[in-house]
Amino acid sequence: MSLLDHPPPPPGAPPPDPLDPVGLEVEFASDDELVDAIVGLEAEQRRMDAARMRLYGELAARNVTERRAGLTPKAWLGHQHHVAPATAAKQCGTAKKLRLLLPEIAEALAAGVITFDHAALVAKLCVPRVEAIVVGLQARFIELAQVQRFEPWTHDVRGLISLADLDGPGPLGEPTNRLRMTDGLDGELHLDVVLVGVAAATVRAALLEQAQRAYRAHLKKANNSDLDTA
Repeated sequence: MSLLDHPPPPPGAPPPDPLDPVGLEVEFASDDELVDAIVGLEAEQRRMDAARMRLYGELAARNVTERRAGLTPKAWLGHQHHVAPATAAKQCGTAKKLRLLLPEIAEALAAGVITFDHAALVAKLCVPRVEAIVVGLQARFIELAQVQRFEPWTHDVRGLISLADLDGPGPLGEPTNRLRMTDGLDGELHLDVVLVGVAAATVRAALLEQAQRAYRAHLKKANNSDLDTA
């Protein structure tokens, strides 16, 4: 039995559902069974994501982790469940926005109409300056998500917000340099950096040069070691 095989059911138990992606013996499944199982798995993932958002939102609203552990929800997720800092921040930030400002997006996620990535982008764009615009355009965003692939959809969402934001500073989401630093629980430092234009080219060149120096030093050390053992 391979690691992907489902253990046999106990005596008297109902047979496994052939469309259950967990119980499906994938090596022996037909093409149709594989496709149907993936469709079911994707639908279940969206329901699970919606449930996660509701739970995280309520957890934050009640200050549960602060009262019990002295940690924010995202810090608690990293400490208790080893969730990556960027993932925890994205999930907790999205959950808060869905709970407080974006009920239609939350409902669409629960219904399986959109993915967590759709919900996360709308939540990210729902900043105070354009909050009312984003809230008012929820239904339109959901409609577009059903007929477009993700990348064109993101472009159109940003465009709709920018068109409605007549007094805004320019195209919403226009790339800018960004640096975010967070401290880990064990003294480590986490960096989230986005660089564009000249800054991106300069840092890229510096990193490549440093990588080449490290590689040459490694080769030199390896060659010296070979000479010593010859």
